[in-house]
Amino acid sequence: MAVIELIRNRAPRWSALTWIIIACAAVFVIVRIAAATGASAAGGSMAQTLVDRLALSSDAAALMSRPWTPLTYMFTHYEVMHLIFNMLWLYWFGTLLLTVFSGTRLMAVYLTGGLAGAATYLLFGLTASLTAPHSMVGASAAVLAVVAATAVALPRLRINLMLIGPVEVRWIALAIVALDAAAIGGTSIGAHIAHLAGAAAGVLFMIKIRRTATSRPGTVRHRPHNTSGRVGTDDRKQLDMLLDKIRISGYASLTAEERRTLFEISRK
Repeated sequence: MAVIELIRNRAPRWSALTWIIIACAAVFVIVRIAAATGASAAGGSMAQTLVDRLALSSDAAALMSRPWTPLTYMFTHYEVMHLIFNMLWLYWFGTLLLTVFSGTRLMAVYLTGGLAGAATYLLFGLTASLTAPHSMVGASAAVLAVVAATAVALPRLRINLMLIGPVEVRWIALAIVALDAAAIGGTSIGAHIAHLAGAAAGVLFMIKIRRTATSRPGTVRHRPHNTSGRVGTDDRKQLDMLLDKIRISGYASLTAEERRTLFEISRK
């Protein structure tokens, strides 16, 4: 009862990021419990049946019988390391993105990337002449969309990496996408192409948001862009102050004005 009461009190304050992570974790737990109990269903184990019902199949007939799978696959994981790495990337980059955009925008980026990955996977399955239908689960395409969107929104924001030091977000994101691209020659080529499609969707989503913001009548620009492409001394001091505040009190402690300032400085 204490757990239920805790959830009831805190759930209204959870962000979209938290809800995504909870959804992925909940599906994983349900599937793994089914696998651990050895429960069976018609045609096989209960765990495999659940995964089949949630996974995105490259077979057109299977897709027609399970039209919800382009959405559910991006919340489904079977391997624990797959879940952990996806949720870590999502949490780190999603937290950064929430400093400049709302939870609704974050959810939109996540879903857009996941659906773009699903469409690409299906197209690949139809055109690659696969010897047998394949299926895909995992949030990787959706997560890479969030990673890429964050890199576009806050490209010059520096993150301190252990043993490396401060590195700009855009280079971290590029490395993550490059690692996924390097795996295209493996056995899951369709899935990795879908992941890259998710990253591309995240970039395009942010470009569209920027164009909409700049073309909207009455748009207020808080400060002019630095045409030299370099961050000035005053901006550097202000950025350091904001990063110190984030390190000590967390991203949520930033005011709306401070978040806008962080966003503008990072774009220089």
